Amino acid sequence: CIARYLTQVGGDKNKVFVPCSEFINVYFKDNYQGLYQLTDHIERDDSRVDVEKLDYEIGDTPDVITGGYMLETVINIDNPSVHFSTNKGFGIDYKYPKKEDHRESQYEYIKEFVNNAEDILYSELFDDKEEGWRRYFDEQSLIDYIITKEIAGDVDGYVSTRLYKKRNDEKLYFGPVWDIDKGWGNDNRNPFPQYPPSLSLMIFGGFRMCGKTETDWFCRFWQDVEFRNAVLKRYLQVKEGVTTVILSEIDRCERTMGKSIRANFEKWPFNEQASEFASQPAMDYASELNVLRERTVNRVALLEKLFEYCDGVQ
Repeated sequence: CIARYLTQVGGDKNKVFVPCSEFINVYFKDNYQGLYQLTDHIERDDSRVDVEKLDYEIGDTPDVITGGYMLETVINIDNPSVHFSTNKGFGIDYKYPKKEDHRESQYEYIKEFVNNAEDILYSELFDDKEEGWRRYFDEQSLIDYIITKEIAGDVDGYVSTRLYKKRNDEKLYFGPVWDIDKGWGNDNRNPFPQYPPSLSLMIFGGFRMCGKTETDWFCRFWQDVEFRNAVLKRYLQVKEGVTTVILSEIDRCERTMGKSIRANFEKWPFNEQASEFASQPAMDYASELNVLRERTVNRVALLEKLFEYCDGVQ
């Protein structure tokens, strides 16, 4: 709901696709199986991630090879999904075009493009408005991506970052936002003790792309003073609206899903059970929703201060 709100309020000019999800009651042969979340896949399509078709049949002439592409960063370069490692040492997975329907020259193009972008990001001119990182990375989609992840307090929000590139557009765009299951305190790990996640930006308090500051794109972006100012300005414009949207969604779930929640926990009585990395949940669903409300309000207030600091901690 955060990402959807930001796209509606002067966000990414491409209006990047935001996956829709709904809670559904699942039955198998009339036997109730519980409450589940059904969500869209992130795919290339006019009504989803609207990048141009690029497959084997399209070819690899200069007028088509520039797009479209969909990528995802991967923290573990030994992961089988990794197609190449960047110069800084983290993996990239090609989400589109698919590995079974591409030309190798297409992959070589985007590999070179990403590495050129990364080289500029870590160059002496990295914060230059014309020749620096903005030449390769879209600033507005990056701002909204960071705001979404930071409001959620997503501890591993930056290690698997989605990117896309349109044809004849010389920039990488950030999104769609995906996988925020470690947000709102649902992960009690503290990767960098000097940056407690509850008091820090996730850029610093969460997991890094290569496990360290000097090779993490987001830590590098944050060194740009003008960029930090742009994030703060955008945040001040949207924070009240975002807060209202989040709290309204929590209220909606409590109001409309009571019967389903009770049935689910009768089927699967684990509502008081802590998972591997998460803290012990509240004793009941209503109390847990109040925890989410409190965390949302506190996080929104904290970010206004954190966005002013170069290291994302007070």
